[in-house]
Amino acid sequence: MCASSTSRLRSGGAVEFRRATRFVGGGAGWRTLCVLLAVLPSLVAAGGCRAASPSVTAGVTIMGLPAYGLRVGTVTPGVFTFATREEWVKFWSSHRDGQIPAPEVDFSSWTIVGIFRGSRPNRGYGVEVTGGRTAGGELVLSVTDWLPDPTAGYSALVVYPFDIVAVPAGYRVKLTEERHQRGPNVPEKELPLTLVPAVQVRASTASQYVLFTDAQMWQRFWQAQGQAQPPAVDFGSNAVAGVLNDPAVRGAARAVRKGGAVRLEIEVTATPSTPRPASTVLCLVPAAQRISFSLQFTSDNH
Repeated sequence: MCASSTSRLRSGGAVEFRRATRFVGGGAGWRTLCVLLAVLPSLVAAGGCRAASPSVTAGVTIMGLPAYGLRVGTVTPGVFTFATREEWVKFWSSHRDGQIPAPEVDFSSWTIVGIFRGSRPNRGYGVEVTGGRTAGGELVLSVTDWLPDPTAGYSALVVYPFDIVAVPAGYRVKLTEERHQRGPNVPEKELPLTLVPAVQVRASTASQYVLFTDAQMWQRFWQAQGQAQPPAVDFGSNAVAGVLNDPAVRGAARAVRKGGAVRLEIEVTATPSTPRPASTVLCLVPAAQRISFSLQFTSDNH
């Protein structure tokens, strides 16, 4: 069944949306991103049903970004992309709560995609980008809208499901959307946390979230740091994720796997009492379709 399709052109790239409805009993790999916030402006225009998606050729890893400090209150739901830092910072500055800055990425390598669903009546609702695949010049993102488990009891609480991810730059992005009912929760498995030496990262390198999924990306990064030989990493089964030169970062807390996704928890200082030197944390994590960052706030007295 093909429901309504929408499309929007922004910053030289198009985003296409396809939606399907399917109810399943499972719910592997689900997570709920619910924050008592409002949502992004609607940036989509109505369209009709589209032809079947082209055959996909290669999987990609997507990077889930934290959204602590994001405040949305009076705007309508929407889905859109940020292809430049200027667009991203302008949006974040318009909707942030407090002084927490926008999460930074290298926009020469990544494009940010945000999906905001608006208000829902309980925590059973959610939205998640679960994976991505390339097909020629297109990047097809799989999006799941989670619906409440009919057997579960949810307290009446207005939530605002959303997801923000960084995807490889240079592609025309398509979203393929499905609706699934939640099933039994998938347990998390804590992973061994292996730090990658990063003492050679230059202080002039911009503060940003990073994800290295192949040897070429890794080599280019270390060459930019003036190092001919990067630390050895087996990218056949691993990736490197972390944060560069962020004065709020204290270290990596832990890494967990849930379904086909990995979440790296970064410990950060919530209210620094004195200026802190910039810190870099790089961790070896298992390769996965999605690698996300979560912030664990502490105080300087912790």
